[in-house]
Amino acid sequence: MRQSSAQKMDPLAWKAIYLNAPCVPHLPKAPMSPIAKKVAGSFLLRTRPVLLTLGMAFVLGCKNDPTPSISSSESDAMNTAKVTIHPLVVKRLDGSETPLSAWSGKVLLIVNTASECGYTPQYQGLQALHAKYEARGFAVLGFPSNDFGGQEPGTSEEIRKFCTSKFGVSFPMFDKVRTVGTERAPLYARLSDALGTPKWNFHKYLIDKAGRPLAAWPSSVKPDSSEIESAIKLALSAPDSKG
Repeated sequence: MRQSSAQKMDPLAWKAIYLNAPCVPHLPKAPMSPIAKKVAGSFLLRTRPVLLTLGMAFVLGCKNDPTPSISSSESDAMNTAKVTIHPLVVKRLDGSETPLSAWSGKVLLIVNTASECGYTPQYQGLQALHAKYEARGFAVLGFPSNDFGGQEPGTSEEIRKFCTSKFGVSFPMFDKVRTVGTERAPLYARLSDALGTPKWNFHKYLIDKAGRPLAAWPSSVKPDSSEIESAIKLALSAPDSKG
Protein backbone atom coordinates (compact mmCIF):
# COMPACT_ATOMS: atom_id res chain seq x y z
CA MET A 1 0.00 0.00 0.00
CA ARG A 2 1.23 3.44 -0.90
CA GLN A 3 2.06 5.64 2.09
CA SER A 4 0.50 9.06 2.32
CA SER A 5 2.62 12.21 2.30
CA ALA A 6 1.89 12.75 6.04
CA GLN A 7 3.10 9.23 6.89
CA LYS A 8 6.39 9.84 5.06
CA MET A 9 7.24 13.02 7.03
CA ASP A 10 10.42 13.05 9.07
CA PRO A 11 9.83 12.82 12.90
CA LEU A 12 11.78 16.04 13.40
CA ALA A 13 9.37 17.81 11.09
CA TRP A 14 6.44 16.58 13.17
CA LYS A 15 8.08 17.96 16.33
CA ALA A 16 8.76 21.27 14.65
CA ILE A 17 5.12 21.56 13.65
CA TYR A 18 4.00 20.82 17.20
CA LEU A 19 6.40 23.41 18.64
CA ASN A 20 5.37 26.11 16.20
CA ALA A 21 1.64 25.42 16.30
CA PRO A 22 0.72 23.89 19.67
CA CYS A 23 -2.92 24.91 19.49
CA VAL A 24 -3.66 23.55 15.99
CA PRO A 25 -6.06 20.60 16.41
CA HIS A 26 -5.10 18.82 13.17
CA LEU A 27 -1.68 18.40 11.60
CA PRO A 28 -1.27 19.70 8.08
CA LYS A 29 -1.20 16.99 5.47
CA ALA A 30 0.97 18.87 3.00
CA PRO A 31 4.46 17.30 2.65
CA MET A 32 7.58 19.27 3.63
CA SER A 33 10.34 19.83 1.16
CA PRO A 34 13.81 18.46 1.96
CA ILE A 35 15.01 22.02 2.69
CA ALA A 36 12.11 22.62 5.13
CA LYS A 37 12.91 19.36 6.87
CA LYS A 38 16.54 20.32 7.24
CA VAL A 39 15.70 23.80 8.59
CA ALA A 40 13.12 22.44 11.06
CA GLY A 41 15.49 19.79 12.37
CA SER A 42 18.34 22.24 12.73
CA PHE A 43 16.08 24.71 14.55
CA LEU A 44 14.88 22.09 17.03
CA LEU A 45 18.38 20.81 17.76
CA ARG A 46 19.70 24.32 18.37
CA THR A 47 16.81 25.65 20.47
CA ARG A 48 16.03 22.59 22.56
CA PRO A 49 18.78 23.29 25.19
CA VAL A 50 17.71 26.92 25.37
CA LEU A 51 14.07 26.01 25.82
CA LEU A 52 14.94 23.49 28.53
CA THR A 53 17.06 26.10 30.35
CA LEU A 54 14.31 28.71 30.17
CA GLY A 55 11.77 26.18 31.41
CA MET A 56 13.91 25.24 34.39
CA ALA A 57 14.53 28.90 35.22
CA PHE A 58 10.79 29.58 35.14
CA VAL A 59 10.00 26.65 37.43
CA LEU A 60 12.76 27.54 39.91
CA GLY A 61 11.79 31.19 39.79
CA CYS A 62 8.23 30.35 40.74
CA LYS A 63 9.39 27.99 43.46
CA ASN A 64 11.95 30.34 44.95
CA ASP A 65 10.22 33.71 44.87
CA PRO A 66 12.97 36.36 45.13
CA THR A 67 10.62 38.77 46.91
CA PRO A 68 12.01 39.13 50.48
CA SER A 69 9.64 38.15 53.28
CA ILE A 70 9.50 39.73 56.75
CA SER A 71 9.44 37.45 59.77
CA SER A 72 7.02 38.08 62.63
CA SER A 73 9.89 39.13 64.92
CA GLU A 74 11.19 41.59 62.31
CA SER A 75 7.68 42.92 61.84
CA ASP A 76 7.27 43.40 65.58
CA ALA A 77 10.57 45.25 65.73
CA MET A 78 9.54 47.51 62.86
CA ASN A 79 6.22 48.30 64.56
CA THR A 80 7.91 48.99 67.87
CA ALA A 81 10.33 51.37 66.18
CA LYS A 82 7.36 53.47 65.01
CA VAL A 83 5.79 53.80 68.49
CA THR A 84 6.42 57.02 70.40
CA ILE A 85 4.88 58.29 73.63
CA HIS A 86 5.58 61.97 72.92
CA PRO A 87 2.13 62.80 71.46
CA LEU A 88 0.44 61.74 74.72
CA VAL A 89 -0.65 64.11 77.48
CA VAL A 90 -0.42 63.09 81.15
CA LYS A 91 -1.61 64.64 84.41
CA ARG A 92 0.76 65.66 87.22
CA LEU A 93 0.04 65.10 90.91
CA ASP A 94 -1.15 68.69 91.19
CA GLY A 95 -3.74 68.10 88.45
CA SER A 96 -1.97 70.05 85.69
CA GLU A 97 -1.65 68.42 82.28
CA THR A 98 1.74 67.98 80.62
CA PRO A 99 2.59 66.64 77.16
CA LEU A 100 5.25 63.94 77.21
CA SER A 101 6.89 65.82 74.36
CA ALA A 102 8.23 68.09 77.12
CA TRP A 103 10.84 65.35 77.60
CA SER A 104 11.69 65.10 73.91
CA GLY A 105 15.43 64.52 73.50
CA LYS A 106 15.70 62.90 76.94
CA VAL A 107 16.04 59.27 77.98
CA LEU A 108 13.28 58.20 80.40
CA LEU A 109 12.63 55.43 82.88
CA ILE A 110 8.87 55.11 83.42
CA VAL A 111 7.80 53.26 86.58
CA ASN A 112 4.42 52.34 88.08
CA THR A 113 4.88 53.09 91.77
CA ALA A 114 3.06 52.18 95.00
CA SER A 115 3.46 53.36 98.60
CA GLU A 116 2.60 50.11 100.41
CA CYS A 117 4.48 47.55 98.29
CA GLY A 118 7.40 45.34 99.20
CA TYR A 119 9.25 47.07 96.35
CA THR A 120 8.48 50.58 97.64
CA PRO A 121 12.10 51.05 98.86
CA GLN A 122 13.06 51.13 95.16
CA TYR A 123 12.02 54.79 95.31
CA GLN A 124 15.46 55.38 96.79
CA GLY A 125 17.26 53.71 93.88
CA LEU A 126 15.09 55.52 91.35
CA GLN A 127 15.89 58.87 92.95
CA ALA A 128 19.61 58.02 92.90
CA LEU A 129 19.43 57.17 89.18
CA HIS A 130 17.56 60.37 88.41
CA ALA A 131 20.10 62.50 90.29
CA LYS A 132 23.09 60.69 88.77
CA TYR A 133 22.11 61.08 85.11
CA GLU A 134 19.77 64.08 85.10
CA ALA A 135 22.47 66.47 83.88
CA ARG A 136 23.11 64.18 80.91
CA GLY A 137 19.48 64.24 79.78
CA PHE A 138 17.83 61.48 81.80
CA ALA A 139 14.71 61.46 83.97
CA VAL A 140 12.63 59.03 85.98
CA LEU A 141 8.87 59.46 85.63
CA GLY A 142 6.71 57.93 88.38
CA PHE A 143 3.12 56.85 87.77
CA PRO A 144 1.36 55.72 90.97
CA SER A 145 -1.05 52.84 90.48
CA ASN A 146 -3.42 50.88 92.71
CA ASP A 147 -3.71 47.98 90.25
CA PHE A 148 -1.66 45.40 92.12
CA GLY A 149 -2.69 44.40 95.62
CA GLY A 150 -4.42 47.75 96.26
CA GLN A 151 -1.03 49.03 97.43
CA GLU A 152 -1.50 52.67 96.39
CA PRO A 153 -4.77 53.71 98.07
CA GLY A 154 -3.77 57.30 98.87
CA THR A 155 -4.79 60.56 97.27
CA SER A 156 -2.46 62.55 95.03
CA GLU A 157 -1.49 64.81 97.95
CA GLU A 158 -0.83 61.83 100.23
CA ILE A 159 1.36 60.24 97.56
CA ARG A 160 3.33 63.47 97.08
CA LYS A 161 3.98 63.86 100.80
CA PHE A 162 4.99 60.22 101.19
CA CYS A 163 7.48 60.29 98.31
CA THR A 164 9.15 63.54 99.28
CA SER A 165 9.30 62.97 103.05
CA LYS A 166 10.23 59.29 103.01
CA PHE A 167 12.58 59.10 100.01
CA GLY A 168 13.33 62.70 99.01
CA VAL A 169 11.86 62.14 95.54
CA SER A 170 12.50 65.04 93.18
CA PHE A 171 11.76 63.33 89.85
CA PRO A 172 8.36 64.04 88.22
CA MET A 173 5.41 62.20 89.72
CA PHE A 174 2.04 61.93 88.03
CA ASP A 175 -1.58 61.31 88.88
CA LYS A 176 -2.66 57.78 89.72
CA VAL A 177 -3.30 55.68 86.60
CA ARG A 178 -4.55 52.28 85.52
CA THR A 179 -1.74 50.23 83.98
CA VAL A 180 -3.63 47.07 83.02
CA GLY A 181 -7.05 46.07 81.77
CA THR A 182 -9.48 47.70 79.38
CA GLU A 183 -9.35 51.00 81.31
CA ARG A 184 -5.57 51.32 81.25
CA ALA A 185 -4.15 54.75 80.53
CA PRO A 186 -3.16 55.50 76.91
CA LEU A 187 0.50 55.66 77.98
CA TYR A 188 0.40 52.17 79.44
CA ALA A 189 -1.57 50.85 76.48
CA ARG A 190 1.23 52.02 74.23
CA LEU A 191 4.01 50.70 76.48
CA SER A 192 2.30 47.36 77.00
CA ASP A 193 1.69 46.86 73.29
CA ALA A 194 5.36 47.55 72.62
CA LEU A 195 7.11 45.72 75.46
CA GLY A 196 4.56 43.74 77.45
CA THR A 197 2.17 44.41 80.32
CA PRO A 198 3.35 45.12 83.90
CA LYS A 199 2.93 42.14 86.20
CA TRP A 200 3.34 44.09 89.46
CA ASN A 201 4.32 47.48 90.93
CA PHE A 202 7.67 49.06 90.00
CA HIS A 203 7.76 47.64 86.47
CA LYS A 204 10.26 49.70 84.50
CA TYR A 205 10.20 50.89 80.88
CA LEU A 206 13.21 52.55 79.25
CA ILE A 207 12.34 55.19 76.62
CA ASP A 208 14.79 56.65 74.10
CA LYS A 209 15.23 60.29 73.13
CA ALA A 210 12.57 60.06 70.44
CA GLY A 211 10.00 58.66 72.87
CA ARG A 212 10.28 55.07 71.65
CA PRO A 213 10.15 52.14 74.11
CA LEU A 214 13.54 50.41 74.24
CA ALA A 215 13.47 47.86 77.07
CA ALA A 216 11.53 46.76 80.13
CA TRP A 217 12.37 45.15 83.46
CA PRO A 218 10.11 43.53 86.07
CA SER A 219 9.78 44.63 89.68
CA SER A 220 12.54 42.32 90.88
CA VAL A 221 15.24 44.13 88.87
CA LYS A 222 16.50 46.96 91.07
CA PRO A 223 17.01 50.48 89.68
CA ASP A 224 20.73 50.37 90.49
CA SER A 225 21.28 47.05 88.69
CA SER A 226 24.11 46.98 86.17
CA GLU A 227 21.79 46.02 83.30
CA ILE A 228 19.55 49.03 83.81
CA GLU A 229 22.44 51.46 84.22
CA SER A 230 24.21 50.07 81.16
CA ALA A 231 21.06 50.44 79.08
CA ILE A 232 20.58 54.02 80.28
CA LYS A 233 24.15 55.00 79.42
CA LEU A 234 23.86 53.39 75.99
CA ALA A 235 20.62 55.26 75.27
CA LEU A 236 22.17 58.55 76.42
CA SER A 237 25.14 58.04 74.09
CA ALA A 238 22.90 57.48 71.06
CA PRO A 239 22.47 60.42 68.65
CA ASP A 240 19.27 62.42 68.81
CA SER A 241 16.59 61.32 66.37
CA LYS A 242 13.00 62.24 65.65
CA GLY A 243 10.21 59.79 66.35
